[in-house]
Amino acid sequence: MRLPLEPLITASGLTLHDFVLRTGAFVRDVNKARENGISVTVADNWSTRLGLHPAEVYGIETWMQALGERQ
Repeated sequence: MRLPLEPLITASGLTLHDFVLRTGAFVRDVNKARENGISVTVADNWSTRLGLHPAEVYGIETWMQALGERQ
């Protein structure tokens, strides 16, 4: 399951430039993710780097479903 990137950017409250800096992502990866979504692993890593839990960003039901599909 791929998750949309936009909710994470919105939840961060950061500009796109600051989002890239805080997550340590490459601009090309963020641009690609805006089109294709992000994996559960990336959602978890980037959320954590932003001081968020992915369940806060995507909702507990969506996050648990994503984790279940990853197995």
